[in-house]
Amino acid sequence: MHITDFIPTLSPVYPSRKNNDSNDDDDDYENTNPCDSAPVIPSRKTRRMKNAMKDDLAFKSMDKPVKPPTVWTTPQKGIIPKETPKCQPPTIGLDFSSRAVNAAFSNTEVPAYNRFLDLEVMSKGNTQRSRKSKLVVFMGLMALIFSLLIIGIGLLFVRYVAVTAKMVDLEQTATDLQRNSMEEQGDLKTKVADLSNKIVKLEDHLTANMENINKTLENICTRCPVGWNIIGSSCYYVSEEQVTWDKARQECYKMNSFLVMVKDKTESETIKKLFTASRRYWIGLRRDPGEIHIWKWLDGTELTFTNWGVNEPNYYATREHCGETISGPWNDRSCLDPLFYICKRIRTC
Repeated sequence: MHITDFIPTLSPVYPSRKNNDSNDDDDDYENTNPCDSAPVIPSRKTRRMKNAMKDDLAFKSMDKPVKPPTVWTTPQKGIIPKETPKCQPPTIGLDFSSRAVNAAFSNTEVPAYNRFLDLEVMSKGNTQRSRKSKLVVFMGLMALIFSLLIIGIGLLFVRYVAVTAKMVDLEQTATDLQRNSMEEQGDLKTKVADLSNKIVKLEDHLTANMENINKTLENICTRCPVGWNIIGSSCYYVSEEQVTWDKARQECYKMNSFLVMVKDKTESETIKKLFTASRRYWIGLRRDPGEIHIWKWLDGTELTFTNWGVNEPNYYATREHCGETISGPWNDRSCLDPLFYICKRIRTC
């Protein structure tokens, strides 16, 4: 709503100098106003007169008047005088120093471009306020993110300190375990060395006892058949005739003995004194009939100690099934070949 809607349109009535009514001097301006001339009504003679008139016509043609802005951004020249008139209007009648009276009598409306400028200023103010509010929100979000970041870094640092402490503890534990393990290994090595020494001593003691036993047996039990050799607690017979392997086994059985079975290195070294250089002797060794690559003694036991010669047994011509000793090393030989033989039996007391 325009201000002119609330103020009635009044036409100023100025007294005519030609009408000098002597009977009604109280209503005449010249009688009540010390000024000789009537008050000046503000006009719109400005540099924007043409634009103002066009705006007035445009606003007058509208159905409803536009409500003027509550804040005047541009002083309206011609509506609000810059200076107070020297001659004040009379107290009786209309006060032309009033903005409302001046606006009513001047018939002046607010130019549209001024209202548009006011709206633009208001929109700019709203835009600035919205920008300020957005800036405040943005700064708040940034502060929140920064706070969360600080808290996260603090938690990570606390976690890092805890993990570092655990790692230090684990390293210390590993060091202690390694130290203890090394100490235990040292103790075990010492114990093993002691046990080895004890075993060696026991072996030496047993060997000495066996020698003593053999000497005692030799002194007590001296009964061996005539022509047999006494070695330890056994009697050995070395033949002077050559026979096949089967015949040698039978001859030993007849003398309550068996073809010698050399099952350890000690006996292998002991019977060397019975050999005649370069002679071949049958021993109680033969291939298994079911498996030619397996050798067994006469009592059915398999070999645990061997004294084969170089590249032996070679199973020459697939007919070497019996074992012989060539004054020490062993060799496979055909069982039908005639050889000397050695029998063995236990001494009787």
